[in-house]
Amino acid sequence: MCYFHTVTENDLYIFLIFFGISGLVLFVLTLLNKITFFYDTKDFVCSFSQILVPAITVGTIMSTFESIESIQAFLFELSLFSKVLLSAAILAIFFGVVYAIRYSFTISVSTNGKLLGIVVYLYKLIFASILSVAIVGKFQDLVDTKNSTFATRTAAFVFLGLFSWLLSKMINGKTIELIKSEEVNYGET
Repeated sequence: MCYFHTVTENDLYIFLIFFGISGLVLFVLTLLNKITFFYDTKDFVCSFSQILVPAITVGTIMSTFESIESIQAFLFELSLFSKVLLSAAILAIFFGVVYAIRYSFTISVSTNGKLLGIVVYLYKLIFASILSVAIVGKFQDLVDTKNSTFATRTAAFVFLGLFSWLLSKMINGKTIELIKSEEVNYGET
């Protein structure tokens, strides 16, 4: 007889607690330069691009067209040249995202080992998703002069400043390489 375990609310809480604690541990290990989170700025951009580019692309399409039929009608009315340009743009977006995934995943695994590298890669995606939403929201607070107050703009500046500091700590690949090379050189003398 086969029994299937249904996911309960307690299971979800346990998962979220484990997820939060492991994220906190990864964050502390990154701050202590024990693991590489973002190797360099390119890794950071690739990690965020994996989330932002598809989200912006789908969001633009969904906000422009009301239904699949309206997309089909639009495509039917395009000239051959426009269809070629649109196809080239879609291919460029696709291959750009594939490149970003490959680079970010490869650098995570090569700097942290296979298992830890996969975990770090997944957390980079989660980190990028959460911060993308937060950053877009804070930029909206800064540019929305009608609805934002001095307090919301100040909070947005503080948040963006904290984000800049956090980012400088999370991009630590070169620092870890320097620490490891100094340890090797110190061990040789």
